[in-house]
Amino acid sequence: MAAVTKDVRALRDAPPAAVASKLPAHEQLVNGMLNTFESRIRAMHVQADPAWTSVIDSVRTDLARLPAMPSASLASFLPQHLNRVMRIVACIQMVKS
Repeated sequence: MAAVTKDVRALRDAPPAAVASKLPAHEQLVNGMLNTFESRIRAMHVQADPAWTSVIDSVRTDLARLPAMPSASLASFLPQHLNRVMRIVACIQMVKS
C-alpha cells in the first residue's frame, strides 16, 4: 500500500509531460496490488461486494485507457483515476486493520 500511495503522489505532482513515461510502472504496481488483494479475498472464501468489484473494474479500465490518451485528456482524467486508486487503498487498509 505504501508503494502505491507513493506512486499516486508522484503522479499527482509530476509535470504533464512526465506522466506518460510513468504509466507503465503505475499500471504494474496497481495491477499487482489488485491481484494480490483479490487472491486474498478468494482464499478467505469471501464474496466480493458488487460496488467493490465495480471500482476495481473501473481502475482496470482506466489502466488500459491511460496510455493511449492525448496529453490534454490525460491531464484531466488522471486525477479521477488516482482518486479511485486511493479509494481502493483506503478500503484495503481498512480490511487489514
